[in-house]
Amino acid sequence: MKRIIKLIFGVFCLSGYGQDLPESEQYYIDYNNIELPQTPNAFGFTVYGDIPVNTSTGIPDIKIPIYSLVEDNIEVPISLSYHASGVQVDELATAVGLKWTLNVGGGIFRTIKNKADEEQGWLDPNYTSISNSWYANDLYQVSWQNQTRDKAENNDHNPDDFSYGFLGYSGDFIFKKDSTLLKSREDQLELIPHVESQGLSFTAKDLHGNIFSFGADKEFGSNSISYSSIIQGGNYDYDGYEYEDHPTGWMLSQITTKNGNAIHFEYEPYNLNYELLQTSHHLTKVKSCSPDNNPKGKKSATSNHYDYTMQLIKRIYTDHVEIIFDYTTDNNLSHWKRKLTRITVNDLLKGNKRTFNFIYDKFNGDPRLKLKGVYETGSNNIPKPGYTFYYDARPLPQKASFSKDFFGYYNGVTTNPTLVHRSPALESLFSNDPQYLDNNAGNRSLGEGYIQAGILKKIEYPTGGSTEFTYEPNKEGNKYSGGLRIKTIEDKDTDGKSYNRKQYTYSGLVGNDMESMIHFTRKEVGESVSYYSSFVAESNLVPTGHYYEKVVVRHTDGQIWFDKEYNYISEPYYGRRHAVPKTVKAYKGTNTLLKITEYEYASIGTQETINWNVLADKICMQISGDNSGMRLGYTTGWNQTRFGNTANLPVQIATTEFLDHESASLHPVTIMKNYQYNDKLLPETEIINSRLTRSVSGSTTSYITNDTNADKITINYTYPLDYSNEYGLQHLPGALPISKQVFSDNQGSLIYGQYFAYDANGNIKTSYHYNKGQGNNSNAPDYVPDNYEEKASFVYMDGKPVQVSKPGNTGAPASSISYIYGYGNQHLIAEIKNKSYADIPSTLIAAARDASNNGTESQLATALDNIHNSLPDARVTTYIHKPLIGTSTIVDPRGGKTTYTYDPFSRLEFVKDEDDKLLEEYKYHYKN
Repeated sequence: MKRIIKLIFGVFCLSGYGQDLPESEQYYIDYNNIELPQTPNAFGFTVYGDIPVNTSTGIPDIKIPIYSLVEDNIEVPISLSYHASGVQVDELATAVGLKWTLNVGGGIFRTIKNKADEEQGWLDPNYTSISNSWYANDLYQVSWQNQTRDKAENNDHNPDDFSYGFLGYSGDFIFKKDSTLLKSREDQLELIPHVESQGLSFTAKDLHGNIFSFGADKEFGSNSISYSSIIQGGNYDYDGYEYEDHPTGWMLSQITTKNGNAIHFEYEPYNLNYELLQTSHHLTKVKSCSPDNNPKGKKSATSNHYDYTMQLIKRIYTDHVEIIFDYTTDNNLSHWKRKLTRITVNDLLKGNKRTFNFIYDKFNGDPRLKLKGVYETGSNNIPKPGYTFYYDARPLPQKASFSKDFFGYYNGVTTNPTLVHRSPALESLFSNDPQYLDNNAGNRSLGEGYIQAGILKKIEYPTGGSTEFTYEPNKEGNKYSGGLRIKTIEDKDTDGKSYNRKQYTYSGLVGNDMESMIHFTRKEVGESVSYYSSFVAESNLVPTGHYYEKVVVRHTDGQIWFDKEYNYISEPYYGRRHAVPKTVKAYKGTNTLLKITEYEYASIGTQETINWNVLADKICMQISGDNSGMRLGYTTGWNQTRFGNTANLPVQIATTEFLDHESASLHPVTIMKNYQYNDKLLPETEIINSRLTRSVSGSTTSYITNDTNADKITINYTYPLDYSNEYGLQHLPGALPISKQVFSDNQGSLIYGQYFAYDANGNIKTSYHYNKGQGNNSNAPDYVPDNYEEKASFVYMDGKPVQVSKPGNTGAPASSISYIYGYGNQHLIAEIKNKSYADIPSTLIAAARDASNNGTESQLATALDNIHNSLPDARVTTYIHKPLIGTSTIVDPRGGKTTYTYDPFSRLEFVKDEDDKLLEEYKYHYKN
C-alpha cells in the first residue's frame, strides 16, 4: 500500500527554461510541504479539537446520544455529532453520513511531514533537519545537485504533526528530537510514546490512574501524486511522487482502570481507494537565472490517487457487556461506500439487548451518504420513535470540481479553468498578458447561493418536537474566512409552535481570508514567482481557524427576550486560533444589565520551546568552479519555532449581579474567585471574596474593597506530589486530593478541614475531618494533623465500596453499612445497615452474586430473601435488576416489595406494591 501525500510543487528558475538540465532536475519539489495526512476516518475524532464547538466560532453543538458504557467510573459514551460548518466540495462522508461523526473509541493520528519521524526522519540524527552549521558553509563550494540530493531529498525538515481524540481528550503534539513530546496545550493527560524497532505505539495515563493503550489496530494511507506542467508555447511535462506505507493512526485498543478492570476495543479494516484529478494548481511567471526579456507563464496541476486502510469500530466489550457495530456496503455511493446500519448492546449475563438502527439516503448531485434517521428497536422488534434529520436540498458538486471557494466550499462558478484565484496581485504579475489569465485563472470567491448545499436544517425528536437551524456565511463585510455560522436556532413543539428561539449576531471576525492574505499563496524560486490555489506559508505564519471577538445571542420564549453578550480573546495555541471568553454579559432586553462575568487568564506550567531550520528557498547563484552559468542554490535557513506544554487557565473570575429592588436603582453584588494551580493543572488555592464592588471608569474596570463585613474564604488543596517520599503517596494518581482546608478571614481561623487516606489503587480508605482541634487520630497516617478525627472508613473490593463505617462515640463500636454487588459486579443487589461486611456469612454473599450472574430472577429473589432472614439485627434492602433496562424489584427492610414493569421499549410502565396494587402508571404519547 502507498502513503497519502499532499505535494505542493514549485517551479525553479531554469536557464533556457530548463532545457540544459537533466530531466530529473526539471522540477523543484517543495520538501517543506510534502505531507501524508491522517485518514478521513481520523478527521472525525480530531475535528472538535481543531475547531472548538462554541459560540466564538458560530458552530453549534449538535449531538445525538446513543448509549454510555460505564466500567469502574470510566464512561465510554457513544453519540453522533454533526459539524455544521458547511459541506466542502472534496469532503468525504463517514460511516454515519456526510458531516456526521460517530463518537466512540478514538485514537492518536498524524500527518507525516516529508518523512516519518521514526524511520530515517526527524528522530534520526543522521536525517533530521539541517543545522545552522550546514548553512554556514560556503555554498559556492558545494554543487547544486549535491545539495538537492543530500539535503533536500534525504533529510526530514519538519516534525510530523500528531493529534489525538478519545473520551473527551483532544489536542496535538510533535516529537522533540530526544523522543519526548511537545504538546500545543497541556491537558492533564500523560502521553507516552514507544519508539521501538517494530514501530511506533503509544500509551496514555490520566490523573485518576486509568491507562489507555493504542496501536493494536493501526490506520495506513498512501498516495501517488501525478504532476503536470505546461509552459506557454510548450508541451506538457509530467512528474510524480509516491510513498510506501507508514501508519498514520493508532486506534484506542484498551482502557485499564485504576482497579485493573478492562474495556476492550476491536476494529474492522476498511480500504478506500480513489482518485481526484487536479486538486491544486499554481501559475508561475518563469524567468531564467540569466536576464530574460521574455518571461513566460507556466500552469501546473497536482492530482492524487488515494489508498487508505482505515479502522472502523467493530466491537467494545467488558466482562459483562458487549457492543456490536454492524456495517454494510452501498456501491451506489460516491467514494466512501461503507455505512453503519446497527449498534447492538448485549448484556452478557442475562441476554437483554438494546438495538439502535440507522436510516440513510444519498445526497442529490454527488451521491454521498446522508443520515436520515436513528431509532431504537424494542424487544418485540417494533421501532421506538426516533430522530429524523432534514437537509438543504441543493445538489452537491462532484468531488474535485473547480466550483469551490478558496476554503473548499461550493461557490457555483462552473467556468473556472484552474483553482488559482484571479487576484489583483496575480493580475499585476501578468499585466502584460491578460489573455493568459483569462484562460488560466479562476474565481475562488464566496458563492452565497451555493454554500449551504447539503447542510442540516432540521431535527425532529422522538417526542415529536423539533429544532430548526438557519445559517449564514462566515464573513464580516468583505472578509470571508470559510464556511458557515449559525444564525438562528428555533425549538418547536409537536404542533409546530415556536417556544424557544435564539438569534446570533457576530462582530470582530479574526481569521484568514483570501483577499487580504493573498501574499501567503505566493512563492519565489530563483527569479520565478508562483501563485498557488491555497496558502503555502508555514503554519506559524498562517494559523488555521477563526473566532469572533463579540457574539450576541438573543433568546426569547415568545413573550420576553434576553440578550447574552460574549466577548472573546485569543488563547495562545500554536498553529491554530482558539478563543476564550473575556466577558459574558446578560441583559434583559438590550439595555438592562443583569449580570456580568469577567475572566483573567494565565499560562500554567513550564513552557518549552524548540527551534529548527526548515529547508530554505533557492536563489540564482554562480557556483564556484562551474562555468556553465547561474545555478539555483539554497539561501540561509528558515528558523522555525514551536512552543507548548502549558495551559491557559482562568486565574480570576469576577461575577457581578445587578439586583432590582422595587424599581429602584440597580444594586451590584460582586463575587470574585481567584485560582492558583499546580503543574498538573489542578487547583491548589481558591479564594472567594465577596467584599468587592465593581467600578468602571472609562474603559478601565477595577474592583475595590467596599464591604469589610462580608467574608473572604480561602480554600487550599494538596495532592500526592505535594508530599515527600516518606509518606508513601507518590504512587497514587495525581488528581486524588489529599487534603482540603477552608479558612475564613472574618473568623480568622480554619472553619473546615478534611484529609484522606487511600488504598494502593487510589480508592479512598479513610477520611478525617477537622473538629475544632478536638480530634484524636493516633492511627492516622503521619501527614494527617493530630487534631483531625476519623469521620468514615471504607473497604473496597474489585473497585467497589463494600463497607462504609462511621466511628461511634467513645467506647461505642463503629456503625457500618455494607454493600453486595451482582450482575458482574455492576449493580447493587443488597444494602445492609448495622453489619460489617466481614460479619456477613460469605456463603450468603456468594449465593446472591452467583444467582445474579447465572440464575433466574426467582433464584436471585430466594438468595436475597435468605440475606433478609439470616440477618435479623440488620436493616437490609435488596434489589433485582434487568440489565440494560432498569430495576425490577426493591424489598425494603420491613419486607415491603415494590415491583417495576417495563414496556417493550424498555420504558417504565407500572409501579406496584407487594399486593400487586398499582402505585404509578406511565403512558407515552408521540406525535404521529
